[in-house]
Amino acid sequence: MSNVTITNNMIAKEALMSLENTTGTMMIANTQYTEEFVSGVGDSIRVRKPVRYIGHDSRTIADEEDTVEQNTTLTVDGWAGVSMHFDAKELTLDIEEFSQRYIQPAMDTIANKVNNFVLNKMTTGLYYAVGTPGTPINSYATLDQAATRLDEMAVPRNASQRFCGLQPKQASGLRVSLNNSFNKAVNTEILKEAAIGHLAGMDLYTDQSIKYHTKGVATGTPLTNGAGQQGSTLVTDGWTAGTTGILKAGDIFTIDGVYAINPEDRGAYSQLMQFVVTADVDSDAAGNASIPVNPAINSDTTSPYRNVSNAIPDGATILVSDSHTKNFAVSRDAILLATPVLSSDSDSYPYQSVMRSKGSGLSLLVTKYSDGRSLTSKYRFDVMMGCQVNGEYGTLVMG
Repeated sequence: MSNVTITNNMIAKEALMSLENTTGTMMIANTQYTEEFVSGVGDSIRVRKPVRYIGHDSRTIADEEDTVEQNTTLTVDGWAGVSMHFDAKELTLDIEEFSQRYIQPAMDTIANKVNNFVLNKMTTGLYYAVGTPGTPINSYATLDQAATRLDEMAVPRNASQRFCGLQPKQASGLRVSLNNSFNKAVNTEILKEAAIGHLAGMDLYTDQSIKYHTKGVATGTPLTNGAGQQGSTLVTDGWTAGTTGILKAGDIFTIDGVYAINPEDRGAYSQLMQFVVTADVDSDAAGNASIPVNPAINSDTTSPYRNVSNAIPDGATILVSDSHTKNFAVSRDAILLATPVLSSDSDSYPYQSVMRSKGSGLSLLVTKYSDGRSLTSKYRFDVMMGCQVNGEYGTLVMG
């Protein structure tokens, strides 16, 4: 095939195709809300969550139950982009070579930035956790614990909608373990492709950007300070006094005597409810600390959204999990990702185009501007993004 001059439209289409073909956490997200970011909406939209009811157990009822709707906010507050320039000679290639040499590396960089953006949101967005901190995931049992936790939290059991993201070394340990099982199909994929595929009702994949979390100082004898606390702040005492970073955003902790509940019938489970710290915390000179937490504490027995077995007791022991890798198991609804269509201004640039994929929900703005003195064409590729993590649809798989 003879070389042809590569056009702007060819570059834009190839860039979006390359971005779509990347893998990682961004590709498992629910992107349906991207289309709601239209002119005049602003940088945030409200997203409704499924309604829950308490129900009744007899033929007669005292009164109808109120419908209480919950929603979350999806805010566009992230950006990812790459800029580059080419001379006339570089633009006279076949499109396959041009894509391989320039476009694909650029889209890999953007995809990595989007992945990091999403994973940073997940640091404080997921609060349930299974696995042993500091211990590699090296058995099917840990995956089964993750799938079981999703079941316990009433996460829809759709085989094509559950995913497990593993840091590469964690995935390697799991592959070595599974290779010793007597399952020819699983063993063949592991040995020939270094792939695990579908296991425990989840599609497994690796993402090198998955975070290792180093917990805060977390010393002292921390206790709850006040009974019946509700909401997104927990007042505590007993920490080592005057300590910066006594807790770090992403720390997971439990409260003695406060158990997780079945979200359907609100019966208590045998495991303690888990909370994640949403911002770094310092202790004051007396060892007190107010901890921002996710989820917000709701012990109201009349609420369909109660999430703990009982009211927070005063003086209950707080236990912080050790440092861990934040692998995760989620349904698609756990990660809401929006990449709104950026406004183009064709009057200001020789070429500007918004590329939008209905399949993946991704939007990419491609802009060209030139330097006639050196016959250099300059391009920039930009993605604007927002992400909201719904913790009730996923769990960490600590390793």
